[in-house]
Amino acid sequence: MTTANVITLGRLALIPVFVVALESHRRTGQEWERWTALVVFAVASLLDGVDGWVARRFNQRTEIGAFLDPLADKLLVVSALALLTSKQSRLVHLPSFLLGFAVLRDSLLALGFIGLRWATGGPQIHPHWLGKVATLTQMAAIAWTLAALSASGQFVLAVLATALTVVSGLWYLGKGLEQARESGKQRRSGPWLKGPGGK
Repeated sequence: MTTANVITLGRLALIPVFVVALESHRRTGQEWERWTALVVFAVASLLDGVDGWVARRFNQRTEIGAFLDPLADKLLVVSALALLTSKQSRLVHLPSFLLGFAVLRDSLLALGFIGLRWATGGPQIHPHWLGKVATLTQMAAIAWTLAALSASGQFVLAVLATALTVVSGLWYLGKGLEQARESGKQRRSGPWLKGPGGK
């Protein structure tokens, strides 16, 4: 178990703590619970950069880390959006379209990953800066809401995060289709289609 993976597991462990604190704030309205949720969310978000840096700096990239790292991101963000778009929240709720597009993009990416793995034996699509910026903007909108800052600023961040979510989703979709086409060409031009002697 590498240090980077331990940090990622720590991020996963913080998610239920965050959910319990925010849900408790919804029921009781206690400010300390809102601040607890904000601090836990901020720590989990910051550790996202730490585990990636450790993995690169100390050559600790692993297959399980490549799976757990984005999983921790998605679970943290989707859990927060699900709670903060609810009209039962005591905070100014985030617009539901942000949650909708985030879930839609991640669902399509997961299905595309499975499809490419089946078709090509393993997709070679690597994280792109658009996806990272989209996730960071989603996290910023969530943190802004948890900090109970202005509703206008919250809406601007939500719209920006939604736009980046859509654009990054389209980019990944394009790369996936491109890889699927390349795989199809390779299969059609494979040696089993050639004559004797490979001619």
